[in-house]
Amino acid sequence: GQAALSSAHAIRTDPDLLNAGTMHILCGPGNNGGDGLALAYMLIGMRHIIASIPALRIYQTGEARSSAAQFYAGLLREIAQSPIAVDVCLLPSSSFHFSAINNGDVIVDALLGTGQDRAPAGEIARLLAHVALARIRIACALLALDVPTGLREDRDTRFLNARELRHLVHRWRHEPPARNSDSPGTNPTRTESNAHPDDAIITGLLKLEIDRWLPAPDEIHSYGVMKLALELNQSLRMHSRVHVLPIGFHPTTPVFTSLVTESATRSDPSDPAVFAPSNYAAGQHTPGEDRLSRFLKSAWHHKYGAGHGLFIGGSIGMEGAALLVCRSFFAAGGGILHGCVPAARSREFLTADFPATMFRILHTDNLRELTPRAVCIGPGLSPADAEAHAEVVHAYLTELMATHTQTTVLLDAGALSWLGRSDWRPLLQKYGQRILLTPHSGEWSRLGGGAPNSVRELQRNYELACQLGCHVLVKDSISVYFQGCESRTDDGVHVPVAVMGAPNARLAVAGSGDCLCGILLALLARRPDETTEQSISIARGIELAIELQSRAALRYTHPTAADFPDGIRGVLAGVLEHRSRNA
Repeated sequence: GQAALSSAHAIRTDPDLLNAGTMHILCGPGNNGGDGLALAYMLIGMRHIIASIPALRIYQTGEARSSAAQFYAGLLREIAQSPIAVDVCLLPSSSFHFSAINNGDVIVDALLGTGQDRAPAGEIARLLAHVALARIRIACALLALDVPTGLREDRDTRFLNARELRHLVHRWRHEPPARNSDSPGTNPTRTESNAHPDDAIITGLLKLEIDRWLPAPDEIHSYGVMKLALELNQSLRMHSRVHVLPIGFHPTTPVFTSLVTESATRSDPSDPAVFAPSNYAAGQHTPGEDRLSRFLKSAWHHKYGAGHGLFIGGSIGMEGAALLVCRSFFAAGGGILHGCVPAARSREFLTADFPATMFRILHTDNLRELTPRAVCIGPGLSPADAEAHAEVVHAYLTELMATHTQTTVLLDAGALSWLGRSDWRPLLQKYGQRILLTPHSGEWSRLGGGAPNSVRELQRNYELACQLGCHVLVKDSISVYFQGCESRTDDGVHVPVAVMGAPNARLAVAGSGDCLCGILLALLARRPDETTEQSISIARGIELAIELQSRAALRYTHPTAADFPDGIRGVLAGVLEHRSRNA
C-alpha cells in the first residue's frame, strides 16, 4: 500500500485531480491493479479530512491475484455494500464504457505496470479503446500508476494525446478504402456502416495494431525511481507529467530501474552503477547558484585559461558548420580558437567572416605547433576531405594525446567515418577516456548502432560503445550518453548510461549539432582554477552543454542555428545577473 499511499497524497495536493466529478479506476489482476484498489481505499479514508474526494468507480478485470490486492478488494467490497457508500462502486470491467465518463472526470490506469512484455489484448485492449474514445470526446484527465499500459522495454511505443487521437479518427473517416484489400486498411471504421459512429470507432481501434493508438496519460506516478522506459519514450516526455513518488527508496538514489524481470544490462538494473538519471550532476554546485555558472569566466582567466580549442572541418561549401562551431565556442565562454580547414578558399572566406578564429590550412606543419586543451573535428568535413586528411589528423592526435594528458577530442559528423579505419581503433582504445563521439541517430546507425528509444536497444548500443572504448553521445530528440570506457564523473561516480535532455522542437533545425559541438568545445577547453575547482568530466560537460543550448533555443519561437550563439549569450547574461544579485 506504500505506492498507493504516495499517490493518494499526490492527488490530495492536486486540485485538478482532487476536484474531479468521478474517478474511474481501472484495475488489472496483478500488482498494478492492487495499487489501484489500495488507492481507492486510501482516498476513501481521507474523506474525514478532505470533503472534496471525488466519487469512485472501481473496475476490476478479474479476481485480484496477490494477497495484498485481495485484501484491499475485500475492504472495498464491504464499503461498497454499506448503506452510506453512495458514491463508491466496485464493478466488473465489462461495465466500463466511455459514455459513463463526463467532463471533469479522471480515469486512473492501473491495468498493467512494470513487466509488460507484449501488447495489451483482450479485455484490457477493449478498456483502452474506451479510454481513447473518452479522450477524443470528453474533457477528462488520465492518470497512470507507475507506468502507462502498453509501455514496453523491447520496442519504441508511441502514445497519442487527445488531439492526435482525434486526428487519427478523422483520417479514417476521410480516406478512401484501400484498393484490392480485404483488411481494414487505414480506415477500419468504414466497415461498420450500420453501427453507431462511436461504437464503430471502438471497433475500428480494436482492428488496428494497438501500438498505433495508445492514449497518453496527462500524469504518471512513477514509484520509487524514474523508470528508464519512461525517460526514453519521446511521446510520453512530450505529453505526460511524470512525478517520481517515494515508496521507501532514498529519494536521491541515482538509479533507473528496469521494467522487465530479466536484466536490461549485464549488471543488475537496480545497481546505481548501471543507469544514472539525467540530473545525476544536480547539486554539484553552490546552493542557490545556477548550474550553468560553470560557463562563466573567472577573474583570473586569460584567453588560454578561459579555453584554448582547435576546430578541424569546414570543407568547401560547408563553411557554415565551421562558423556555427566557432560562434558557439565564444558565446559559451571560450578564450582562443584555432581552425584548420582543407582549402585555401575556405580559409579566406572564414577569416573574412569571423576573424575571431585563427584559421589556417589543414596541414601537418600547421597542426604540429598547436597544443589545445580540446579539439573538435568533423563538422562540415566532406567525405573526400575526411579521406584525404585521415592520416595527417591521426598522426597529430596520436602525438598530441601522448604528450598532453589533459587534452580531450570530440569527433563529429565527417570525422566519424574514420572509425572504420583499422589505424583509428587503437587510438580509441588507448585514449578512449578522453575521446567523445557525437553522432546523430542516423550516423550512429551507420556505425552499427540503433536509435536508443527502448531499454533493449539501449543495451545493444551500450555494448557497441564499449567495443569502441570511448564516450558516445547519440543525439536525437532524447539524447543518450554511453560511457564505453572506464571513467568517472566530477564526484567520482561511474555512469555507463545517462539520458540527456528532453524533446525540444526548437532544436529541430539544421546546424544545432554544430552549435552543440562549439559549446562542448568551450567547456572542455576551459582550464580549471586548481585551488577552487576540478576539471569537468565529459559526462557532466555534455549535460551542461545540452542544458545551455536548450535554454538558449527556448528564447525563440522558430530559431535557426545562427540564432543560438546570441541565445547562449542571453542565457549566460541571466546567469551572471543571478550570481551578482546573490553575491
